[in-house]
Amino acid sequence: MSGAGSRGRLLRLAVRTWPFALVTALGLWLLWPVPAGVMPLSADHTVHLTRAWLYGQQLAGGHLVGWSPFWFFGFPLGELYPPLGDLLVLAVRGLSLGLLDWAQAYALAFTLVFLLQGWALLRCGRALGLGPLAGLVAAALALLDAGAYREGGWVYTVTYGVWPQALATSLAYWALAELALAARVREGMSPGTHHRHLALAAFATAGAVLAHPMSLPMLAMAAPLWLLTVGLRGPGGPQGRNDSSAPGVAGRPVPAAISSSAASPVPSAISACANSPVPAAISASAASPVLSAISTGSRSPVPSAISACANSPVPAAISASAGSPVLSAISTGSRSPVPSVSPITRRERLAGAALDLALALGLGLALAAWWLWPMSAHRGYMASYGWLYAPLDAMVRMLRAGQWTQLMAPAAGFTALLGLGIAAVRGSGFLRFLALLALLHWLLASTDVFWTLRLDRLSSGFSHIQYQRFLTAAKPALFLLAGAVVGGLAVLARRTWSKRPALRAMSIGTAVVAAALVAWLARDAWNLARRHGVGVVQVERVPGDPAFEAAYQQFLAWAASARQGQPAGGRIAVRTDRNAHWFMDSPVYTGAPIYKLGFTPGDNFVHKPEAGSSRILDLAQARYLLTTGGSGASQIASFGPLRVFERPGAAGIARVDGPGELRVEAADLQAGRVRVRLTGTAPDSRLVFHVAGYPRWDLSFQPGDDAPAESVPWIEVPVVGDGPTATPEQRLRGELRGGKALGDDGSEPTLIAAPARDGVFELHYARWRWFDAAGLLASLAALIACVSLLRSPRLVDRLGPLARRLAHPAVLAALVAAALLVAGLRWRAAAGRERPQASARLADGRATATHARSGPLKTDMLIFPAVLADPRRPTEVVFEGVAPGPTLDAWFALDDDDAKQRRRGSYRVQVDARAPGSPAWTPLADFTAAHRPDRQRPRIPVPEDMQRAADLTVRITPSGEAPPRFGFDVVLADP
Repeated sequence: MSGAGSRGRLLRLAVRTWPFALVTALGLWLLWPVPAGVMPLSADHTVHLTRAWLYGQQLAGGHLVGWSPFWFFGFPLGELYPPLGDLLVLAVRGLSLGLLDWAQAYALAFTLVFLLQGWALLRCGRALGLGPLAGLVAAALALLDAGAYREGGWVYTVTYGVWPQALATSLAYWALAELALAARVREGMSPGTHHRHLALAAFATAGAVLAHPMSLPMLAMAAPLWLLTVGLRGPGGPQGRNDSSAPGVAGRPVPAAISSSAASPVPSAISACANSPVPAAISASAASPVLSAISTGSRSPVPSAISACANSPVPAAISASAGSPVLSAISTGSRSPVPSVSPITRRERLAGAALDLALALGLGLALAAWWLWPMSAHRGYMASYGWLYAPLDAMVRMLRAGQWTQLMAPAAGFTALLGLGIAAVRGSGFLRFLALLALLHWLLASTDVFWTLRLDRLSSGFSHIQYQRFLTAAKPALFLLAGAVVGGLAVLARRTWSKRPALRAMSIGTAVVAAALVAWLARDAWNLARRHGVGVVQVERVPGDPAFEAAYQQFLAWAASARQGQPAGGRIAVRTDRNAHWFMDSPVYTGAPIYKLGFTPGDNFVHKPEAGSSRILDLAQARYLLTTGGSGASQIASFGPLRVFERPGAAGIARVDGPGELRVEAADLQAGRVRVRLTGTAPDSRLVFHVAGYPRWDLSFQPGDDAPAESVPWIEVPVVGDGPTATPEQRLRGELRGGKALGDDGSEPTLIAAPARDGVFELHYARWRWFDAAGLLASLAALIACVSLLRSPRLVDRLGPLARRLAHPAVLAALVAAALLVAGLRWRAAAGRERPQASARLADGRATATHARSGPLKTDMLIFPAVLADPRRPTEVVFEGVAPGPTLDAWFALDDDDAKQRRRGSYRVQVDARAPGSPAWTPLADFTAAHRPDRQRPRIPVPEDMQRAADLTVRITPSGEAPPRFGFDVVLADP
């Protein structure tokens, strides 16, 4: 008996886990040899490895946040960039007790991230209640997705190594799946423990927030959609196992006969009817058959063989349920009476959904507060990467070919479109939620929707979002829509199986259609995946050149040796292609900080100079320069194609501009302390620390050894040149948001500076502010609440009555009205601030234009409203009755991306003005716009007699084969 019981348990386990096993096997096969501990080396992977190592060093010192001198002129480690990816690598290495080296730990952590994309969709498929095929198809499509730059998939996640958003998106969908499962349990449609699903949803939400910032707008948009769909219709869809009970609705207990039901609102007393034959295909199904294949909107009757049983009354809650009843685990037994249960009202359902959502998102955000709060407090120091995607008409043309995104398999795109239509017509609550979520994110990627809604007026954050990333967030829902079609057909085939020839033929036909659809999806997705390198992992630093790896290992050994005895020096500058990162893992093996000439991904800090002039390298304290080639008298080592040059001109940690002498008494940037003594200074002397500015740096001054220290305000000055300065307050207010499309050349305010005086200055890094303590306390409190929620439904029971009161129509209407009022006032205030701008005047009809329009323009790495010129025809815009002022506050710019391409056209700009009523125009400016990114601000003086009232005209004449996108804006007050 024991052997038979063990085999039975193994068989049941296999039936439950075969989708998980298949998805895991597919993911491991595609990613091999990474699951064996071989680290991918393409693009950003080396950067993420170094981040994990750096964060591990910091945590080993007992600090959640701190300052790292290893990149740039230092950066705040673990604060502006989400740390979950780093923590995952550290967890893998910690669980191995250090037996795995850093590269192996990274490889296994990345494997988990890649597989999680499929596992999360399996969980969502279960929440749909359409059997195992729905999640399995969606997971396979996700793992085989070729993707594109900034659009997720293999290309972006594996090849480019940008996987934090994939991790965040997977966790966000996992959280939504747990919410849907909680709703199914709450409404008696599935077995399980309601409160545990909520706790898991909270943990997944926290993980999503800690993995990538795009999870925040994604979850914020998901919340109202959840209430509109699941909150009003219920989750819908059948699913279940006979393993536990379902709690009551919004705190209302369900009678035991129903709460202990195997998996559905059909209680076990019904299954006890001995005269109710059940087809074997139904009773043996792993997922319960559905009375409405994909949808659950119709109230289909219970099959006659069961509903005809006189001794098995069906509760009203079943027949009146908004979703179709589930007939699972029906067996014979004694005929027990079933107590009746009143149907769930819409208000109770909405209250339950709102409570679930509030607990999951609220506790999730609180769990992440230890990082989220300090990050939000310092968001003015985050770099901007604004990026527009495509006009809506171009996206619709792609969709007509079956591609919601670039390189999506057309079969998947068309099937998702079919699933979207079915969800709109007869979809269950959760399926409709996924459809709306996918559609909303897809639309938000378009330039037209952004400009129509002007989301940047609600929050400035929308001006520096990479809008392609909304497509990454939409893809899992699109794949689930495709999976829902297949799963729904499979369920329909099982439901219609009968001894009657007509129904049997229908069942077989439906099964054949489902199989054909799976074959089409598999063939199309696989062919596209093979064409675009899915399954090919770069594990060589330079593909096809193993000698380069050997040379690099020799360099690492040399650098580690040269580092010994130089704890405060030895920074290595590296000159190579701007977007090459093959050397970024060198600090892990050498312990030496680096300065990268070119772009460094993996951090959002605003101070990221890329230029490599001698002055910048001196101030960065670069003692060595690593290049791929070259020669010179200062060369001190070579390893294959790698050359190392010594730089004798490296500067110290600080300097005095003007009269004065400086002596460094202590300097440990990792510990957050620099102490210098100044003598012989003059009133115009300035102290400059070669450290990037950040609000956690506190500067104090002590005029004498026994004198009390006093706080000193500091400013940021450029690394090179005498450009403008900035205060921390200006950055925190967002006045200096933006960047340079070709990278910071060192002219941006960066280094910490203050007036110099004789005495001792000490720079101290404050790891704790009030918001750090508040965030950590909030996270600890949320952790206690989540642990309590895992163990007991007490928290849900206590909040249930309050949720039902808040679900009153009057309360809901008031909350919606208040939210719309706040958003409307914010939007209107931002529109009022834009009113004097030329772009707003044109949009409002207060200007006369020929071949010009208002629209968004990407420049300075931000998205600005602008007057856009026609690249094919001359443009003229006339502003009548304006007050230009002494000098025009105007900017002219090419689109950042177009400006970085080869010049194939140019624009001549002419600006004229005239006094009101005068027929004669006075030329103010006539120039050709330079072919470079960033806004150009020419000085355009205005004659004194026109400064308070004038008409202004701007004429833009394109020339050349293909002029780039061009726009401008001018601030023009009313007279």
